[in-house]
Amino acid sequence: MSSSTGVITPDERRTRMKRSHRIINLLASLDRPIIAAVDGPAFGAGFSLALWADFVIATPKARFCMAFARVGLIPDYGAMYTLPRIVGLSRAKEIMLSAREIDAEEAKTLGIVLEITTAKNLFLRAQSIAQSLTTASPLAISLTKSGLNSSFGSDLTTMLEIEATGQGMAGTSEYAKESFKRFTEREPLRFIWPKLEAADTRN
Repeated sequence: MSSSTGVITPDERRTRMKRSHRIINLLASLDRPIIAAVDGPAFGAGFSLALWADFVIATPKARFCMAFARVGLIPDYGAMYTLPRIVGLSRAKEIMLSAREIDAEEAKTLGIVLEITTAKNLFLRAQSIAQSLTTASPLAISLTKSGLNSSFGSDLTTMLEIEATGQGMAGTSEYAKESFKRFTEREPLRFIWPKLEAADTRN
């Protein structure tokens, strides 16, 4: 309940955060790739949300910051789950506790950003990746993403079982059958990841 002075109580703030967890759970369970395009500051929750993307495309102007410590808060929107899995525990502690800014180049080095491109090309690049993924097997993409999301909490035996079950499903799909036929007949495959041209990376 709110206090008589109108100050938000710990329980109220907790309830608000729990509501936001619906979004996080939806992102975490989505069986399609998520692409984020960043052209400027992604601070606080903006950084946290970007970490849920499978692919982050950024421009040289992109900046990332776990700014929570600057205002006496803790990272939210699942960042304490995602960031250590991307950069490692020690580096995640440093990024969160220092609340320092990370530029696009460092973010790429850390594995937060996949590619850096120009502002003019940013959304075109994100769209081209998204378009290429629509030509891939939805089943294989879904199973691969689900398997990877399970990997940090599973042992080898469990992952091999996931692999065997998933390959049994994917390998007998119509998409795989068509792809095997295209391969043996030396025809182009349907799914090809779009290349990032050198001109697209200029500042």
